[in-house]
Amino acid sequence: MHRVFKIFCSSKTFGKKRSVSLLYKVEALIFLFRIIINNNYLCFKLCQMEQIKQIYYNDFGTSFYWRKQNEIILDKVQLIFRETGFYLSTRELLQFRTCIEECFSRNSNCADCNLKKYCQKFLLKTPCSQIDLAVTMAELNNVKDLVEGTLFQIALSDYVFGEGMN
Repeated sequence: MHRVFKIFCSSKTFGKKRSVSLLYKVEALIFLFRIIINNNYLCFKLCQMEQIKQIYYNDFGTSFYWRKQNEIILDKVQLIFRETGFYLSTRELLQFRTCIEECFSRNSNCADCNLKKYCQKFLLKTPCSQIDLAVTMAELNNVKDLVEGTLFQIALSDYVFGEGMN
């Protein structure tokens, strides 16, 4: 690490070889610290990714299968959005899609409102009868995309590795 620090301090970043001030040394240490932190974070993320098989994601959330002893558990899908996780079967995902469609139809009277994406929260039923979520129209659209994208990827995978194989 000391060698990297010397190379960094004497590189062309600091112009011609000149005495390195304390400010440059501090900047170099911060730079190295960021590299170390980013490498550790990347290592952590890669280790975490080995435990899952991602199905679909968008800016709002993600869905994946869990791995157990290097085998993918295909009977349930982990769906995560807004710091909330649901562990659902494909049938429950289909029910959730129906709940989302019903929420859209119940709240269609806001179609002409300019503030519909931001001002109101709607109650979104979930396949878990004890849990309902308060969501804005923008969040509802994102959840819809996440659930439909997940179902599409599952159906595509079932076809490609099932009846689509020769």
